[in-house]
Amino acid sequence: MYKLAIKITVILLLIVHFTFAQSSLNGTVKDFKGKTIPGAILHIENSQYTISSDADGNFNFGRMKDGLATVQCRMLGFEDSSYSVIIQGKTELNIVLKIKPYLTQEVTVLSTRSGSNSGMSVNTLKKEDIDKLNTGQDLPYIMQLLPSVVVTSDAGNGIGYTGIRIRGSDATRVNVTINGIPLNDAESQGVYWVNLPDFASSTENIEVTRGAGVSTNGSGAFGGTINILSQQLNDSAFIKTSNAVGTFNTTKNNISFGTGLINDHFSLEGRVSKITSDGYLDRGKSDLKSFYVSSSFKDEKNILRLNIFSGKEITYQSWYGVPESRINGDVNAMNDYIANNGLSEEDAANLLNSGRNYNYYTYKNQNDNYQQDHYQFLYSRSLGDATLLNIGLHATKGRGFFEEFKNDQNLSDYNISTAGTPDSLITNSDLIRRRWLDNWFYGATWSLSNTSFKNLNLHLGGAVNRYEGDHFGEVIWARTAGNSEITDKYYFNDAKKDDFNSYLKADWSISKKIIIYADMQYRYVTYSYEGPNEFGTFLQQDVQHHFLNPKAGITLNCSKNIVAYASFSVAQKEPNRDDYTQSTINSRPKSEKLFDSKQV
Repeated sequence: MYKLAIKITVILLLIVHFTFAQSSLNGTVKDFKGKTIPGAILHIENSQYTISSDADGNFNFGRMKDGLATVQCRMLGFEDSSYSVIIQGKTELNIVLKIKPYLTQEVTVLSTRSGSNSGMSVNTLKKEDIDKLNTGQDLPYIMQLLPSVVVTSDAGNGIGYTGIRIRGSDATRVNVTINGIPLNDAESQGVYWVNLPDFASSTENIEVTRGAGVSTNGSGAFGGTINILSQQLNDSAFIKTSNAVGTFNTTKNNISFGTGLINDHFSLEGRVSKITSDGYLDRGKSDLKSFYVSSSFKDEKNILRLNIFSGKEITYQSWYGVPESRINGDVNAMNDYIANNGLSEEDAANLLNSGRNYNYYTYKNQNDNYQQDHYQFLYSRSLGDATLLNIGLHATKGRGFFEEFKNDQNLSDYNISTAGTPDSLITNSDLIRRRWLDNWFYGATWSLSNTSFKNLNLHLGGAVNRYEGDHFGEVIWARTAGNSEITDKYYFNDAKKDDFNSYLKADWSISKKIIIYADMQYRYVTYSYEGPNEFGTFLQQDVQHHFLNPKAGITLNCSKNIVAYASFSVAQKEPNRDDYTQSTINSRPKSEKLFDSKQV
């Protein structure tokens, strides 16, 4: 009994020792001048321990095992570092990070991003995540597993026309930028991802902010913002290819190359891609081509970068979707659908004889044919250790058409007359038309960031952009053509839009655990277009909008594993083109305003 009591006592002492005498690792992250660095990421190699330094640059790993450990530390604008340390008891490690000898592209876009201190709901997909998910589908499918994100595909397999919704808001209410340059179409305010085939192969990271988010360039954000950073240039030369095959005769082929850093300053990279697919739906074909070229010069204080990328798409239209009755094979419900929608005998036969792959369109060239070219000139200059200037010049050229067969059309709607011809009594005809877009979008963005104040970061920036677009239509064939010529245009109008914005952002670490964010944006929009006046006569018209969008947030670092945040944002956006051209002055819709608050 005495020996048993001794054994129990020894076991209890060991338990107490291992419970209360666990080791820890703490310290401070500083730069070479001794200034503390908040927000540095620290990771224990071959473990799940990852934390960040607090507002004073301090960090603490608790409940560590004794022995040799390797601590990895990284921070934007500094070189990654690695330290080996023997942990025993309460161990201290002071980390000194070296400033990178060159600026990095990732540093230059901070002013248009939400970051971790804004009190917003943010997710970031890094390059390694994107590469794993990149199977040739459009960019929305890379983001489909993020919270509050829903994606759709017209053809059913994520190639061709795809869409994205964030928090239920459609694409016209989701702000998208590439390297801080607006991507949303200036008139429709949507994003046509099909114009960027295989852009995932040239993407460094994607930041998705849910809700109104922080101020950025381009259209108003209600559902969220998507900030895309194009690929960082590699210091080493490379050449590689990526090839894939899949269902529905899907193929993806690309080849990319890079020169690496030449003479410590210059580099050049490029990619060409081709993606084809028959699609899940009948006649849901896509033929997509793209290229991406980026060249840069960099030194200790400057980055100059020229990006040129382009996408060419020919996509068979399949945006009507499949009726529920066709999916369920319910013949009675399909007949009701035919009657309610006035389908012709030919269209009714197509519905009844198709399967779940049903596509309303049967004309062999019912497709979208469009090319979009992007030019970006990006310049960044370090104005001392704590100030960074960014300037971006950009231009986007878009041109193309969608072709469609139209049954039994009124010829007068197409300015076609049959008077004086053998068909003078005919007023309606089947025809094939093309509706064209030919546009330019160009402008400049800028930002000035300063971190010289203690625990305070400031970002001042803005943009000025112009859109010029021509809209016109042609009839390329008609069963009864009357006196028309093949080059005749049955409508033509142009539009112009100017968009100016300026913003000031600040985040302030008022203590080790509390970070406050504030943001104010002013945006001025003018739009000139052809539309109906109060009498229904189509005339050139002009509208103007002034928007003031304040935002604020607070982040509470409760512990190393618990973070709470709250924010309030105001977002406003103007009506899109259809809202104007399909209404008169008296019925014209007003701008939209969103009050967005969140707490987590």
